[in-house]
Amino acid sequence: MPETKQLYTPQPGKPMDCIAFASTSGTNLEALLQKQEEGNYKINAVFFDKQCKAMQVAEKWHVQPIYESAQRYCGKWSDALKAGEQEVQAYLKKCEEYDAMIAEKLQTFAKEKSFSIDMIFLTGYMRIIRDKLFKAFPDKMLNVHPAILSERDAAAKRKYTGDNAVLKAITSGEQETYSTVHLVTPQVDGGEMIILSQPIQVKAPKDVQTIIEELTAPLITFYHGDIDKALERFKKDYQPEHAKLTNFCDQHQGEQKKHCDWPAFTTAAKMVAAGKVAISQEKNAFELRDVYVDDQKMPYCGMRL
Repeated sequence: MPETKQLYTPQPGKPMDCIAFASTSGTNLEALLQKQEEGNYKINAVFFDKQCKAMQVAEKWHVQPIYESAQRYCGKWSDALKAGEQEVQAYLKKCEEYDAMIAEKLQTFAKEKSFSIDMIFLTGYMRIIRDKLFKAFPDKMLNVHPAILSERDAAAKRKYTGDNAVLKAITSGEQETYSTVHLVTPQVDGGEMIILSQPIQVKAPKDVQTIIEELTAPLITFYHGDIDKALERFKKDYQPEHAKLTNFCDQHQGEQKKHCDWPAFTTAAKMVAAGKVAISQEKNAFELRDVYVDDQKMPYCGMRL
């Protein structure tokens, strides 16, 4: 077997010490908190970049909140775009400074509380991670993405990355959707895949299926597979249909969280805490490191549940 590195090496008599990041509802956070005792990991704090419902989850579970407003520190991306290139660059610089500040703040907190940060869980954290955080916590960040990341488009890029991944998959005609737990890397949704969830069937009602077959599918074909461009045009030209489709996708994603996100994320956390997950030192043909579970090399999509 090639030389590998464990994502975490268990320590006798202690759980894997973790911190979570959150920006949204906190459902993934709560799923991880519910399983932490049996999974032998402990979420010691939750970092928030904005006021959100997940704060209530942290309070319910008596987990220390750490809050720094990203908007107050960095400003708004939309305002920077409107103001021009100089403001865009200033905004990006502020984002780098913000992440450096977060890294220092978390390291200080862990030192004061006498624990090491073994793993960071991104539980609905809606900001792009910057260089300083990666350097502070190398190969120590896990995210669950609501799509199958092993699917690739005509340009050999991962097909369902970024925001609206469920919408992209369903408008592309997928009959099933998945969730993927992956290592966080500088490329958004581009890291090594640890676990691929079981699928959940897309049960679109007839009117929604008609929208997909007669509107979004032809647009995607017209834009040569560029889903983002197709959806942008779809939203502009077919607002009532767009609202109906996105409403269905939101409902589907709610069910996907229960059947895909939560089992995959909690299983990954448990496996990492048990020292079962390792990555190769060398990169493969996809410019990624191979993932090993119990010394067995996993397929490109990660371990299937």
